[in-house]
Amino acid sequence: MVVFLLWSGTESGLMLLLNRKTEYAMIALRHLAVHRPSAATLSVQSIADRFHLPVILLSKIMQQLKHLGYVQSKKGRSGGYVLSSELADISFVDFLAQMGETVEMVSCVEVGGKMCAQFEVCEIKAPIAGVQKVVLDAMSSISLEDALGVPPSDSVAA
Repeated sequence: MVVFLLWSGTESGLMLLLNRKTEYAMIALRHLAVHRPSAATLSVQSIADRFHLPVILLSKIMQQLKHLGYVQSKKGRSGGYVLSSELADISFVDFLAQMGETVEMVSCVEVGGKMCAQFEVCEIKAPIAGVQKVVLDAMSSISLEDALGVPPSDSVAA
């Protein structure tokens, strides 16, 4: 899946379009982070119910997050998931890459490695590449915790 930066018409200008799997992963991670101070283990069902997400898809996403080391699962009657990573220590760009996303402003190379029809004569690919580098550098400085808008733990109501 490619994440395209698009003009959104909002005050901020650009926005990311993420695939649904990444979006749901971010929702679940934020929810776990907000509940982390209470040490509560949250079930897939409770997260799915809270945010109206499909349980089966969220279950698969949580398994992927477990495999990536973001969460750990606890079995049993009060089982579920808890964070196993410090989201402040994870780059947002790294998270996107681990979820299979890429961040591009334009798509010069199409699926299958075929170049766009204008590639050879394109006069904006170099300037856009410069802008792309600035965007990636800026996004690399954003932690996953900041990207998710996780409030400081002393202001979180568990």
